[in-house]
Amino acid sequence: MDDVQDNRIRFAQLDLMNVFLSKKLDLTLGLIMNDIGNDSYIVDKVNDGLHKGLFELAVHGWNHIDYSKLSEQDQKNTILQALEKMNRLFGVRSNIFIPPYDLFNRSTIKAMNGTNIRILSSALWEENDFDSGKDVFATGMKIQNNTANAIYHLPETISFDDYTGNNDEHTINSNQDILGNVTNNISTNGYAVIVLHPQDFVKLDQKGEVTNVADENRKKDLLNLIDLLLSNNIHITSFDNVIKWSPPANLSSGSRYQTMPPTPLSIKEPKVNECVHGFNVTGYFTPVESDYVNNNNNNTNKMAITIEDVGVRTFDAQFISDVKNQGWGKTREGWYLGYYDNAWHKSSSPLGANDKPLTENSVATDPRLIPTGSKLIVTTLPRPYNNTVFSADDISTSTNGKQITIYMGEGKLAEDKISKIRGNDNTVCLVSQS
Repeated sequence: MDDVQDNRIRFAQLDLMNVFLSKKLDLTLGLIMNDIGNDSYIVDKVNDGLHKGLFELAVHGWNHIDYSKLSEQDQKNTILQALEKMNRLFGVRSNIFIPPYDLFNRSTIKAMNGTNIRILSSALWEENDFDSGKDVFATGMKIQNNTANAIYHLPETISFDDYTGNNDEHTINSNQDILGNVTNNISTNGYAVIVLHPQDFVKLDQKGEVTNVADENRKKDLLNLIDLLLSNNIHITSFDNVIKWSPPANLSSGSRYQTMPPTPLSIKEPKVNECVHGFNVTGYFTPVESDYVNNNNNNTNKMAITIEDVGVRTFDAQFISDVKNQGWGKTREGWYLGYYDNAWHKSSSPLGANDKPLTENSVATDPRLIPTGSKLIVTTLPRPYNNTVFSADDISTSTNGKQITIYMGEGKLAEDKISKIRGNDNTVCLVSQS
């Protein structure tokens, strides 16, 4: 999702982010860094997605200008300026550059090498103009020379809507067209990139300019597209996961890449620690209904839901929203409310994917890399978490590849702990299960 910034058609930006938050799906946000930070609604929503481990942040320029017209030094300086502000606002450092207007040149590549950004996402036509598309990344590959300074090119496959000129022509791409392009690109390169813009979801006036009127039909189209992709076993994930953990693909002639199949964590010798670097760590928690006591007044939104084997119950709407995002919540009566399989359920405890109670040492992992039941430590976490032995006994749709999501417990205190453990480039070690 490009063009994230303060105030501009705010409702559309928030609505798009809420779609992915409600469905617990990954979304990469292209932030225009000089134009963000003063709109608390946008900043808080971005932080919400980061907090839940769903949003991946990308630099969409310091300003929304043609970077190919800047000198190498100016490109480098503005990218560094953007990274510094991103870290100040959100506490993270991006690994992705999405050039405004999709325009870049060789100075852009050199500038990126000076900032340690490793992923470039432009447009396929720009990649073709750059070097006939020879640098387009195919999954499971690595650049042969100096991989520490590799730039991985993952261009846009198709946009939700296309705009040409000064919005003189606005083309709506059908979901079947998008699915066809995505399927073809996955066959060729192992992945596909769909670009959304907030203006795709508002009505345009006769001049093609955006209005402040929501286009509910386009939101329905997006929801249908997500369902269409998932029903075709197309997983929605982050750029970083594509680079690190997607399966190898066949190479076309003339490519400068060589095969590099991903190396899963091994547990053949569980008594011998085996450590792997580069993991993203975040957390999740169990909301407690009593923490929402200040919301229980006549002006607060309430929500009625139907719970299997219980019937219709009414709760604070924010509590229900948080339970849906986190998986489980503790009610005033002491039992737990859970949401899965598109239905609400009652339980005596919050449950993991194996239907066993979650504990504060439970973690959600990608079982393709860390098999369910494994014991592990994350040595790079702050004390005392760096010496905690975690149990890989949960699975989450948003935990993919080199990612660990730690269950922090119940209530606001547990929620506050998440900021202490959240971060990138962590080292995970499998340990003996004895």
